[in-house]
Amino acid sequence: MSNMTVRILFALFAIPAFVGLLYWGEVSRKLLLAFLTVGASWEYTRMLESKFGKPSNKTLTPIFTALLISIWFCPCDSILYSDIAMIALPFFGLVYILKAFKSIEIERLFPWVAVHIFGLLFFGYWFGISFELMGHGQGFEPVLKFLFVCMTMWVCDSGAYFVGVSIGKHKFAPKISPKKSWEGSIGGTILTLVFAFFVGSAMTELSTLNVVALSFVLAVVAQVGDLFMSAFKRYAEVKDSSNIFPGHGGIIDRFDSLFLAAPVAVIWFKYMGELF
Repeated sequence: MSNMTVRILFALFAIPAFVGLLYWGEVSRKLLLAFLTVGASWEYTRMLESKFGKPSNKTLTPIFTALLISIWFCPCDSILYSDIAMIALPFFGLVYILKAFKSIEIERLFPWVAVHIFGLLFFGYWFGISFELMGHGQGFEPVLKFLFVCMTMWVCDSGAYFVGVSIGKHKFAPKISPKKSWEGSIGGTILTLVFAFFVGSAMTELSTLNVVALSFVLAVVAQVGDLFMSAFKRYAEVKDSSNIFPGHGGIIDRFDSLFLAAPVAVIWFKYMGELF
């Protein structure tokens, strides 16, 4: 069976499952987001192990990540989440430091501690605020904002790919992702703005000007997130983050843009939603 066949067959199963879990209810959609968050933290530490070798944090970091996001399964608000996370993070960081003192040579100690703490902050805390996009109740209405962010990522990525393949000549970041071009980046951004202009207001309840501005920010951040994770994979000297998704690689491979962009959307909805 060819790789393309595997990709198509898996997509035929995964897309309805993804949409169904979002539709089903608050618990199912939060469990879906938790799977992406904890799974990505596992992939991140898996890639670090390929870079640094033992000791591995493939169990420790996902556990810490799960503890950080578990508060979203309780009746609380983002302020409580932030308070608890700010208390917990120093203790989690201390565990990494003590583990490094015990097991890591001095030459590798500081980069080892830094990249592991960063991973926990990025997936467990930064992306953790994306749970605010998961509304209450059944159906798609409570998750329209999340779907808007996901669709924005897809439109931008697809547009950048097809425009880049068609007319891309000027390399965007050749040392990180040689296939990306400025033409593709601009094309993906323009298509994202068009998408937001026509459907953004209905999905987000923002004004047309506001949602177009948000889509521009998300398009830029999405491409930065894509490049960031590509750079990290090159740093770790791995091709794919894992093989969780047959034919598609891992969670980070599929959702790299979302991990950086979704929290930006949360911040925008909270603080910029009524600006214009």
